[in-house]
Amino acid sequence: MTRGAKISIALLWIVGSFTLWLSSYRPFTGTRGVAKSLPARIGAYSLSYDTPMTDRQFRLLGTDDAIWRTYTDADGHEIYVVLVCHAENWKSIHPPDICLRGSNMVITEDQQRDGHGELVLFSRDRRSDYVSLYRYGAADLATGSYLGFFLHHAPRALFRAAVGGYLVRVETWVDADGREAAVRRCESFLEAAEPHLRALNP
Repeated sequence: MTRGAKISIALLWIVGSFTLWLSSYRPFTGTRGVAKSLPARIGAYSLSYDTPMTDRQFRLLGTDDAIWRTYTDADGHEIYVVLVCHAENWKSIHPPDICLRGSNMVITEDQQRDGHGELVLFSRDRRSDYVSLYRYGAADLATGSYLGFFLHHAPRALFRAAVGGYLVRVETWVDADGREAAVRRCESFLEAAEPHLRALNP
């Protein structure tokens, strides 16, 4: 092997290792308290329980600027809300199906709606269907597409112009009134929460 080839291989290893580090490194973002600013009353729903999150959950998220709440309407229907906010560390956000699959659920439907994604899952534990609506958002972004989220943030990060944003999941169990009613409950909550979500990262 020639000296030039050895130098090329060495440079390739150095550049490749650095690129791999850049793609996998996710710095932890300390709280700005943005997620906790979501109101206790949203539309027809009121906060009924604020689930304490563990240090391990925060480490997995890459940030502690996150909440996991239960909201309830006058008829007793529960909506579960997970909100993860990010500043420059947008790489802390990952697709919601990763967590849901890890909760012993199987995705039966996955589709994109206007400004959000929609998952229908089946829980092996409860033997019941579960609906999850989710949105990646920023001051100029509202999408259910992880690719759209990535293409929004990656170019800005290259030019050191990263912006803040969030991932919100709005979820509920499908009960006696059926799946469409469960979807409508989540949609109504997400619609009522829209102005508050837009205000998270002005």
